[in-house]
Amino acid sequence: VSGEVDEYYLSISQTISTGGKKDARRQLGASGQALAYAEFKQLRHEIIVEILHSQVNYKASFARAELAQQRSDLMRQFFETAQKRYSAGDMGQSEVNLARVSLATALDSLAEADKEMADAESVLLVASQQRDASIWPDIEETPSSLITPANLQSIPAVRLAHLVTGVANANAKLADAFRKPDPNFEVRAGKEGQDNLIGVTFNVPLFVRNNFSNEHLAALDAENAASIRANAIELETGIQLEVLKGTYETSLENWQDWQELIIGQLDSALSLNDRLWEAGEISTSDYLLQMDRLLESNEAGINLRFRVQKIWVDWLDVSATWQ
Repeated sequence: VSGEVDEYYLSISQTISTGGKKDARRQLGASGQALAYAEFKQLRHEIIVEILHSQVNYKASFARAELAQQRSDLMRQFFETAQKRYSAGDMGQSEVNLARVSLATALDSLAEADKEMADAESVLLVASQQRDASIWPDIEETPSSLITPANLQSIPAVRLAHLVTGVANANAKLADAFRKPDPNFEVRAGKEGQDNLIGVTFNVPLFVRNNFSNEHLAALDAENAASIRANAIELETGIQLEVLKGTYETSLENWQDWQELIIGQLDSALSLNDRLWEAGEISTSDYLLQMDRLLESNEAGINLRFRVQKIWVDWLDVSATWQ
């Protein structure tokens, strides 16, 4: 400073962090990084499970469409045979009309099944970012039993919830650290005219009107809430796994029982139904009733098979064992 007397000075100021602010910030940064990585893993998990669900739904709709096509082919063949028998005088008009109505109903069911398959295929292609649904193979086998993970906190959703608690804990520690004032030291040296000057200043903020206790209490409340949510998610996950395990075992047993009863029997039963009708041993209405029941038994098998697969995918979702 130039004036009547020239002044020169240099000052150095340093604030001393107290209350563990540095460690609290380090912990908050580490917790945030771990949380971000866990969120990435959870997102990947959700995408893969969505693809698996879409795949099972598509394969189920494809099987139902094939069954609807089979029903339509059988009804068309039956209608054509009925027309020939009517022309030959072996069948009445009412039976031909019944055959016509049955074919029309089968065609409507086929159109509906094809629409459901197209919708399921679209969902699968969007989820998998592919252009061809045929690249996904059928799930030929499912496990005979499901094993519950020993450590539920290894599951991404549960781990993510506990990491949120960790971030909340770090925030609470940082809020507590900010309740401690940070002293400031300043050293000033200079020259005034011919005189050398040096001074030391020490300042300590006084939290009189605001001691930041409200912020600390709010952070503690957030930590408690996050901890409660994490524990609830872990408990819910354990319950879901137990329920899914029991449901899976029951559904798998039903599917295996169906295979023992029906596999290899449908074609011969349909053929026998045809012979009985052509021989006049059963009426047209009885023939149609038996055919419906036989095809419904095949549809029941489709439902049982893909119900097992859907429950398995639900298990893979909750347990995060899709790897």
